[in-house]
Amino acid sequence: MSRTGTKPEPLRIISTEDGLHLKDSILWFDAIFSGSLSFISEASENLRALTPQIITTEETIKTLEVMRKKAKALVCQYNRPFSIGRLRMELLPSGHCLGGASLYVETDNNSLLYAPSVQSQKVTIHRTMQLKKAKILILGAHAPGPESPAKNRNREKESLLQKLKEYVSNNQWPVIFCQSISTAQELTRHLSQNEIPLAVHQQIYKINKIYETYGSDLGLYSYFSPKRTKNKVVLSPLSSYRKGSFLSCSERPVFAVQHNNNPLPDHLEQSRVDERFQFYTSSYGLDFQDIIEKVAPKEIIFFGNYSNQYSEVFTRFSGIPAKALFPNDQPPLF
Repeated sequence: MSRTGTKPEPLRIISTEDGLHLKDSILWFDAIFSGSLSFISEASENLRALTPQIITTEETIKTLEVMRKKAKALVCQYNRPFSIGRLRMELLPSGHCLGGASLYVETDNNSLLYAPSVQSQKVTIHRTMQLKKAKILILGAHAPGPESPAKNRNREKESLLQKLKEYVSNNQWPVIFCQSISTAQELTRHLSQNEIPLAVHQQIYKINKIYETYGSDLGLYSYFSPKRTKNKVVLSPLSSYRKGSFLSCSERPVFAVQHNNNPLPDHLEQSRVDERFQFYTSSYGLDFQDIIEKVAPKEIIFFGNYSNQYSEVFTRFSGIPAKALFPNDQPPLF
């Protein structure tokens, strides 16, 4: 019962084509066009715009500025509760990128944890994932295989390293196309620790410097120059293929790193790719079981391309009602 003795007011989440919305409030989740106030859980290369005002971390703001995205922001630190109207909120580290956050929301009689991308596997250069008990847990279902154990990140990085050494030993210097946030920094650190000469695209270079500002040791690397970079592996964003100065990389072997099972960009998918790798920067599959146990929700909500699969599996696994949330509350046709 609420303080006034009336029935507790539910927190109703609706899904749209532009993020989620807490009904009867001004709060949106990862919306870029809708509403007047949106919580942004991470700096994404796919962000095309930002709502008039956002809630996010300082690290995310700095990364967005590298990508020339500016917005009026309520900048919040982790583990520092704040209030907007009847909503009491707190940002928690999500563990999957610098500045990545989950959002805990509480009212007088209800609570939710919005965790669209969390990483339960420890990543040295990121804050460790934190969770908080809540009545409603919202998880992003962005990768297939809800009953699959998540791939070991270190094993995949080691596989890339060994393949890279084969090429370098033959005096071939690949260009590696990958996500410029999180994956690029992990690879910068891993390759430099293993004494692979490395040069990075300007966008990755700038984001690397933000990581270093917040205490991450990424090792030795240089700024990529089309005319000066010789005998070095090159690290580049997925979006930069066949653009501008990277025409000079056309003779290099091409490595491509897919992100969370997402397809490669068309311009890369349709071109020559010599080696492919799959990096999961956020948890999926059976990793969710431990997350659910720690949050101990009364209800689980999944959203994303695989939400229907996840809701069916985790209702069975956890014994907690789980539902799939689709844009405009409509299930997919297929």
